[in-house]
Amino acid sequence: MAGGRALSPGRRLDRGLSLAELLVVAAIFLIMAAIAVPALQSADDAGGEVRRIFADAVRTRSLARTSWEATVFRMDIVTGRWRSERADGTPIPGPESDASGWRSLKVGVRFEAVLGTPWIFTFLPNGRGNERAAVRVVEGNSAWILELDPMSGALRAEEQ
Repeated sequence: MAGGRALSPGRRLDRGLSLAELLVVAAIFLIMAAIAVPALQSADDAGGEVRRIFADAVRTRSLARTSWEATVFRMDIVTGRWRSERADGTPIPGPESDASGWRSLKVGVRFEAVLGTPWIFTFLPNGRGNERAAVRVVEGNSAWILELDPMSGALRAEEQ
């Protein structure tokens, strides 16, 4: 044989994986993914809600800056709702809000008060806050804190 490799009897030249081996690996991967995805989705409910709340709080702060009037980001920790308002209490409608401007947390997610701090964020016309405010967003073992720094007006969301 010119340019070829001679094989001795009983010796096989492996050139890759067989179709059966590929199917076994794919099946194992799919089983592991089927187990992991639901666990990751339920653990992310609190984080997903924090992202929605954070976006609305940023929108409320931006409105205070652009309109040069104070705005309020109100969270109702008893009912698990939140909304943006003008200083006079007029609701500012947002995405997925009801007729009164309220949005609700997903089932299983709840607000908790942070001791010593209000859970109503007030933004001044310069975008800063009038006082430190914070709230916890909790679902199962997952907890996040959403906080307003009054000096800078910065909002911070951090997993605990």
